[in-house]
Amino acid sequence: MRNVNETITMKTMNKSIEKCEEGVMKRFFRMTAALMVVMICSSGLIAAGKGTSGGQFLRIGAGARGPGMAGALAPIVDDATAIYYNPAGLARVERPEVQVSYNAYFKDTAQQFIGYAHPSRDHGSFGLGVTLFGVQDIEKRSATAGDADRPDLGEFDTRDMAVSLGWGNKRSMGAGRLHYGAALKFISSNLETESAATGATDLGLVWDLREEGGLSLSMSLLNLGGELKFADEGDPLPLNFKPGLAYRMNFERMGRLNAIIDSDLLLHDGIASVQPGLEWMPLEMFSLRTGYQIGRDEGAGSGFAAGAGFHLMNIGIDYAFMPFGDLGDTHRISIGYRFSSLKNQGSN
Repeated sequence: MRNVNETITMKTMNKSIEKCEEGVMKRFFRMTAALMVVMICSSGLIAAGKGTSGGQFLRIGAGARGPGMAGALAPIVDDATAIYYNPAGLARVERPEVQVSYNAYFKDTAQQFIGYAHPSRDHGSFGLGVTLFGVQDIEKRSATAGDADRPDLGEFDTRDMAVSLGWGNKRSMGAGRLHYGAALKFISSNLETESAATGATDLGLVWDLREEGGLSLSMSLLNLGGELKFADEGDPLPLNFKPGLAYRMNFERMGRLNAIIDSDLLLHDGIASVQPGLEWMPLEMFSLRTGYQIGRDEGAGSGFAAGAGFHLMNIGIDYAFMPFGDLGDTHRISIGYRFSSLKNQGSN
């Protein structure tokens, strides 16, 4: 009789869990649909005030994990690239880690990123990020020599840099956790003999409705600050409002799956885009990723992206492929290293 009662109890609990998960999944899809509607409506409103911002290299992305999902990373970011996507993600970093990446961008252009995240025992997590971007062999053209299209003055290079210092922390909220963070950023741009520099702030929130798996909501505001001013003319930074959500699933035999909807509302540029992405980890040491950017600039390709990751012990290697139509394909690779946990460090 006791075994029968235990069996009935277990079946009742399983049904309750299934109903709960079904309700959460329905909520996820409703929120996804609502986010898509908001983005579509917002794109029209933003386009009405369409302009051009400076510091466009700040939109390219960091690392290779996010680009492998077309940039859909802010709601789940938990590594050193959080300093770029959403500083609240720094609070998810459990071990000190460093990450470096190289992006073979379009012809004669390249981007490098190095990030470091360090969690403390009682004061949240700290992060440092450096982004470098350069364009080589740009032809000089004169507008006063009688032919504005004649390359008569040789070539020059441009160099851009952003240095970020951030902090993130977390607190319990209901059955889950609320992560919050901020970063200060210094941006410089060098155009042959001219240079410009300014400062900016990044702010971010991530709410995991459950501590393990389930729905996560994110929101960040990036590049809130001044303008890059060359001589007497200045351009604002690409102010980016990023709402997003993700659902993290664990399967007994198929590993883990992250379904993400990320977005970008570039307020000064009049551009709105949505990035649905998937990250599947059939094994703890291996990841497959794909994503699609809806709302990409005209002529910049389909928006498709794919990537993979391999992690062994403390080392992780990630790769991302993003085609951009006539502009060409981009390939990114990142290498990360996670140090010993704080607990182990303290025992040495």
